[in-house]
Amino acid sequence: MRRKIGAVLTAGVLALFPAPARADPGAAGAGITVGHPADGQIVPTGPLTVTGSAQAGPVGIRSVTVERDGRPPFPATVGDRGDFTAAVGTIGAGVHRIVVRAVLADGRTVEHEQWFTGRATSRYVALGDSWTAGVGAGPYRDRGCRRAAKGWPARVKAPGRAALTVEACADWTGTPDRLRRLDADTDLVTVTFGGDDVGLTELAAFCATRTACATRPFVGRDVSLDEWARARIGLLRAKLDDLYRQIRARVRPDTTIVAVTYPHLPACADRPGITRGERRWLNDRIDDLDALIIERAAKGGLVVADVRGGCGSFPPDRQGAIRYAETVSRAIRTGTPAAPAAGTAPMTGTVPATSARPTTSTTPTTSTTPAAGTAPARPAGRAAVALPRTGMPGWALPATGAGIVLILLGAALIRVTHRD
Repeated sequence: MRRKIGAVLTAGVLALFPAPARADPGAAGAGITVGHPADGQIVPTGPLTVTGSAQAGPVGIRSVTVERDGRPPFPATVGDRGDFTAAVGTIGAGVHRIVVRAVLADGRTVEHEQWFTGRATSRYVALGDSWTAGVGAGPYRDRGCRRAAKGWPARVKAPGRAALTVEACADWTGTPDRLRRLDADTDLVTVTFGGDDVGLTELAAFCATRTACATRPFVGRDVSLDEWARARIGLLRAKLDDLYRQIRARVRPDTTIVAVTYPHLPACADRPGITRGERRWLNDRIDDLDALIIERAAKGGLVVADVRGGCGSFPPDRQGAIRYAETVSRAIRTGTPAAPAAGTAPMTGTVPATSARPTTSTTPTTSTTPAAGTAPARPAGRAAVALPRTGMPGWALPATGAGIVLILLGAALIRVTHRD
């Protein structure tokens, strides 16, 4: 009887603690990351290329395909490190779904599902001082802010068919009134700020009429031009941080924001009265200003368009505006936010309620266009990545119940034995 009782108890313990299932080596480290389009992103309508990376752990990848809106899958080109690219045809306005499937070398499949929105027209808001307004590139549309009809923002090649709003004004000091056009529907923002605050054109004009201008007292001030310029640049740090934070708080998290630097006074520019040494001093101060812009933009997670270099007028004329626009367009097309310096983190702002992205438990269809400023929500209950299942087998839970029953039965037998 004792042997029978021991056998029952042993069976119960083994049922309660089954041997762990062996991990599937093919699934270890497997997964898919989609870089473009980002989940929930609003992208221009037209041809779409999906890019990302597939990781397969130790087993390797056999192939990657991308399915869009239930259509037959498009084959992807896969690099040695798992980076993939797939042209998935032309997208229209509305909510779209893509499913990326990677077939591992051992035949199993890893999937990733993502949603995004196509919109026919993107919105581009150009913020800034006289350098964005287009002073020097006239004719002007208004006398107060001196906004040029063909300034460089009008020549920027923004994604999609961009609707441009120029909220730039000569002598702008960063006041919030120029941010009024920013909202959750804004897809692209460019901003120049600091040049008018420091007075770059005034510095150049002062040096054009005085020798050894850097060491001379600036007009109406008790300090030299060099001391005044350096002090003004130093005061911009907090103003740039505040401006970039305000911009970020008014737009969507995926809105592209480009901080544009200021150009050098080129050697080929016609500036009578400015010596080579004075030109070098002016460009050194411009470098100080641009370095500060790049530093604060990196902290705020902005893209930077550095327009220094080349030959042109100061400020840029029509030809200079073309070169300006080419540099900014290149930054929009290829640029990514600069990495913050060690110990800093990108700024974050509270997105206004108008840009909140509601979630829904129903599956959106490609014929549904979301409200302005919203992004498609992934239907509830869908996992981003479906990996082959590993771990405890399916019979583990029933076996646990059986183990408890066997142990209770063993205990009852012990009591009966003691009574006998």
